[in-house]
Amino acid sequence: MRPYQLTKLRLLNGAHSLIAYLGLAAGCETVADVMDRPWGERIVREYAAEVAATVPDGPDPGWYTDTLVRRFANHAMRHRLRQIAMDGSLKLPERWLAALRELRAAGRDAPVLEATLAAWAGHTRDDVPDDPAADRLRAAWPGRRDAEAVRELLLVLGASDLADDTALVTAVAGRLVSTR
Repeated sequence: MRPYQLTKLRLLNGAHSLIAYLGLAAGCETVADVMDRPWGERIVREYAAEVAATVPDGPDPGWYTDTLVRRFANHAMRHRLRQIAMDGSLKLPERWLAALRELRAAGRDAPVLEATLAAWAGHTRDDVPDDPAADRLRAAWPGRRDAEAVRELLLVLGASDLADDTALVTAVAGRLVSTR
């Protein structure tokens, strides 16, 4: 994959998904609504700083993040969080999991990616909009402890390696965010 494509996928699209799940948990409707929150810009910048290490030879991460923040804060765009959150089981492996694998393999912490996975996991517990794996996502929760459900959700995403990573599963389960 070319550096520009990887940058767009991991930084722009990944941040979009991050905003969707955290925003829904906070009761927001649009991307710009999230950016109006005191934590909106901060979390986008923290996410971009964390993930930028996985985008070699891409554009300057500071410049790219500045453009994302401006774009996301534009109320005229009306990017609805529910629409962005759709099909998460298809989008998240490319947007988040590859970067998470690279960071973990390099021995780097990934607290923002852990928080994003927790927001998505909480979303699957409460409300799974259109998603081809909706039934499997919903089935991950009943009768399971949070860590067991997170492990099952990672398996639904095709990430058996991450599901076997007890430290990651525990960290994500400890950060669960609910949309209720």
